[in-house]
Amino acid sequence: MKLKTNLNFLGWQIAVLGASAGFFTADLYSAFGLDSNYSKLAYYWFGLLCLAIVLTVCHICWRLAAENIRVSDYFRREGSFDTDVCDIEDLEYIIAHSSTNSDNHTNDDETRRLYDLDNESFTVIKDRKGHRRGYFCLIKLTKAGEEAINEGVFSLRKLSSGFVRKDKKDKYLPLYIAGLYGDSSSISNTFLIASINAHVRARKTPRVYARAETDKGLYWLNRYYFKPVDVSKVGLGHFYVRRIRY
Repeated sequence: MKLKTNLNFLGWQIAVLGASAGFFTADLYSAFGLDSNYSKLAYYWFGLLCLAIVLTVCHICWRLAAENIRVSDYFRREGSFDTDVCDIEDLEYIIAHSSTNSDNHTNDDETRRLYDLDNESFTVIKDRKGHRRGYFCLIKLTKAGEEAINEGVFSLRKLSSGFVRKDKKDKYLPLYIAGLYGDSSSISNTFLIASINAHVRARKTPRVYARAETDKGLYWLNRYYFKPVDVSKVGLGHFYVRRIRY
């Protein structure tokens, strides 16, 4: 849906809101005795007014989240959060929040190795004071890397350099979500998810791969329409993919 269509729809909601407010104001006069014939309609117009307000707010939020004015752009414009490519000083923060005993995570040395292969895989989220609030890691996959996922043998532990694209091309490539972390703030976590979505769409990524190690992670994969790579292998620890059409 184009932005013009969105604005037209929003315009109709505002028109309903304005009309409702006008009728409601008139009915307030009638409620005070200026015109007793219409006083009972005040309750109906008040309900319509509330409905118009709810529809307007919901539509604005939907536009921010899904269309031309994205949540990530909104927060960035408001100065609350921003994203930046990871530098060497950010690396220690990422290591502190990424290393676990899991086949889907890297240890400290492997995280540094991945950084050396392609530091632009890591994106750090910072607030207006420059404090780090989270990060995400999106690996650009080679053809061999994507085949390894489809065969179920891809692992971040001892990740083969042949699975990672190291050139500057970043459009129309499959990506693997190698890691993400957000602090306890619901706003920063919302910005984290929105930033990943904006990153993927800006680069016309055709396929995004991931796998979940927790029930919460699996919930988010399902929430964002990821499907099992192999329909016989579902749940924690298995690969999922989201195919995107543009």
